[in-house]
Amino acid sequence: MTFFEFCFAGLFAAMGITAAAAQTGTPPSGIIGAQGPDRYLARDNLIGVKVHDSSNTIVGDVEDLIINSNNRVVGVVIGTGGVLGLGEKRVGIRLSSLNFEDADGTTHAVLSDISKADLDAAPEFKRAKAQKSLLQSAKEKAQELTDKTTATSKSAYEKAKPTLDAAKESVKETYEKAKDAAAPAIDAAKEAISPTP
Repeated sequence: MTFFEFCFAGLFAAMGITAAAAQTGTPPSGIIGAQGPDRYLARDNLIGVKVHDSSNTIVGDVEDLIINSNNRVVGVVIGTGGVLGLGEKRVGIRLSSLNFEDADGTTHAVLSDISKADLDAAPEFKRAKAQKSLLQSAKEKAQELTDKTTATSKSAYEKAKPTLDAAKESVKETYEKAKDAAAPAIDAAKEAISPTP
């Protein structure tokens, strides 16, 4: 095994040990390991859900959640009107005005006290901050990936460092032993080629 193979083997071993340790350790109390039966995921069960009025006519779909300063969902933003998202108006709806129902394995929302005419007359939902541009979202994702890569690389390096240091020391010792073992042969070769006076 060459010095570099030895180093990379140590690096990969350290990474494997890290992954195994992560699988067997107990997660911190703030980590949710699985979705419980009393919880749902917004992307799977809420975002994109069709919204019906009281006469069961589709009047829009849920596009976003409105969350208060206590991290509680207080409403949703629905897109209504338009065709294929073009010309669509976004309207904020209080959660208390929606009833969520499951029918044939599909979740939908029913507006209990708001009609299509009310939605048409309602003002456009105003965001406190402008929506992120696609470019800004891409920059943030790139930074996130850079940060994760840097942290992972640094952690892997720190785990592999003792193995790398041991390999360097081993190579140094092997080199010194080989040099010491070859010294008599080198001296004999030097004497054999030097002219005798």
